[in-house]
Amino acid sequence: MTSHSDALAELSAAGVAVWLDDISRERLTTGNLAALMRDRHVVGVTSNPTIFDHALSHGDYYNEQLGELALRGVSVGEASRAITAYDVRWACDVLRPAYHASGGVDGRVSLEVDPRLAGDSEKTVAGPTCSSRSRPPGPGCPRSPSAWPRGSASTSR
Repeated sequence: MTSHSDALAELSAAGVAVWLDDISRERLTTGNLAALMRDRHVVGVTSNPTIFDHALSHGDYYNEQLGELALRGVSVGEASRAITAYDVRWACDVLRPAYHASGGVDGRVSLEVDPRLAGDSEKTVAGPTCSSRSRPPGPGCPRSPSAWPRGSASTSR
């Protein structure tokens, strides 16, 4: 009988890109996304506002950033964009090896477009790209509050 990870290895070898439909600060902080890349052949991640809402409402992984954003008095929308941008950038950093190994085909993070922007192509693509190639070379995302996005970045793509 083929194990789950062997089946994913076979699919991956056949050219199927294994994507995870989930992202969270916990998954990033604990190294779970990196482990899924290594052990389950994950080469991409997709997310949406519902997934982020679930991640924010479970556990303490966002508390420090939420406190910092609250102190600055940012709006809920800006806080949501800052948190989302931070996690997407971090996931891109984790996925960078898949991006490089595939020549840019894999190693991407897909984020559902804000429905309010769906009809405005310019605003939809104005935010940071969610592919690993958009991240500068060198160490991953800074993990300190002073380096967190200031709530002005759009993560609409």
